[in-house]
Amino acid sequence: MRESGGVADAPRLTARPQDQRTVDGGIASFFCRASGNPVPQVYWQRAGRRISVGRQRYTVVAVPLGGSLLRIEPVKVARDDDSAVECVAENGIGEPETAAARLRVYRDGQG
Repeated sequence: MRESGGVADAPRLTARPQDQRTVDGGIASFFCRASGNPVPQVYWQRAGRRISVGRQRYTVVAVPLGGSLLRIEPVKVARDDDSAVECVAENGIGEPETAAARLRVYRDGQG
């Protein structure tokens, strides 16, 4: 398979999201970057379901050249934010690549 930019390459995560800890009502940010040809689409999911960009507390910012930033504000214990999020990169070549990071949420004073 060939793409206009050269040989097609399956997606590969070059920066994986890191585990986060924050207090209830705080902010959590996760970053992910992928390479491949064509440039992979990078998106986020939780519990196997894609995080929709329009959700109130979730902001997803596309970073040029295959990057993505997920920001959760405010983080809520009652909304099951204490869980894993996954960064997924796919470009139609081979299998998507996925990396998970854990978000731990503490009630104020638990830290």
